[in-house]
Amino acid sequence: MTSSIGIVGAGLSGLYLARQLHDAGHRVTVFEKSRGPGGRLCGRRLPEGQHDMGAPYLSDRREGPWGDLLTAWESAGVLAPWSPRVARWTGNELIHLPPQAPRWVGVPYHNRLAHHVALGLDIVPSFRVTTLTPSDQGWRVGSEDGTHDTAFDWVVVAVPPVQSHAITAGYLPAPTTQMGPTFTVMLDACPEAGVDLVWGDDEVGTMVATHSKPGRPIGRGLWSLHATAAWSSRHVDAPLEWVGTQLADAFRAITGWTGDITGVQVHRWLYASVMTPPDSPLLDTRWRLGRVGDWTVQGDTWGALQSALMMMETLTDAI
Repeated sequence: MTSSIGIVGAGLSGLYLARQLHDAGHRVTVFEKSRGPGGRLCGRRLPEGQHDMGAPYLSDRREGPWGDLLTAWESAGVLAPWSPRVARWTGNELIHLPPQAPRWVGVPYHNRLAHHVALGLDIVPSFRVTTLTPSDQGWRVGSEDGTHDTAFDWVVVAVPPVQSHAITAGYLPAPTTQMGPTFTVMLDACPEAGVDLVWGDDEVGTMVATHSKPGRPIGRGLWSLHATAAWSSRHVDAPLEWVGTQLADAFRAITGWTGDITGVQVHRWLYASVMTPPDSPLLDTRWRLGRVGDWTVQGDTWGALQSALMMMETLTDAI
């Protein structure tokens, strides 16, 4: 039976669920508060190239049921393997690690994958959903600017837990998972540091040489540094300029770079790091209301895909 389904959030979990539902013949509308899809697969375009602002990569595996999906995206030219030189930063020493399995990244930038998944979907951008109201015709989706025309048989919310509960309170139980902030600092510095992916454990959680990924500009030094959840939580209200300075100094310490650092930009993700054990995807068939997200499985891009697949299976049985 064909149903009309509203999805709140055009991050990877919402998009992939919408893609599956659309391909199964359902009428799907996706609401996104930003101007375009992608969530933490988004990037920031600069004259020098494009930074990946969120997830460093999509996955580091290809086994199991996901192999065909990754192969299809690679064949479509929106996904490619990336074999970074990996190291761990102890706070005073950079320890280079043995070669590892390739990571899968979007090409020519992460958000290209999101746009590929979104092809043909009905996406309503710049629409921040604030209310869900049941009616005789189905769920009415509203924002501060008004109510959308369509009434939906089912609604699935695919946003972080705090935002999800704000929308579904009174209909779904509160999520048990808590997500914390993460600062991302993007900068232009040394094009060659002998390493492409660094794991830290205090201030910098991940440092990524964006320019080393397939399809990125050659000869530039575009880097993204993601602060740890603990450090970001301690400094969540700090001025962005100060955060940029702190992580730029950390970059120098890790790489030994003494040259110029330019184009420093800082983004504060309020809900990016899973701080407590993950929840699980939930569908209330009485209310015809559900929630998904990376935080319902394992808090990363792989979890986003898994949560969407799990919800698709549950919805298929329920519709």
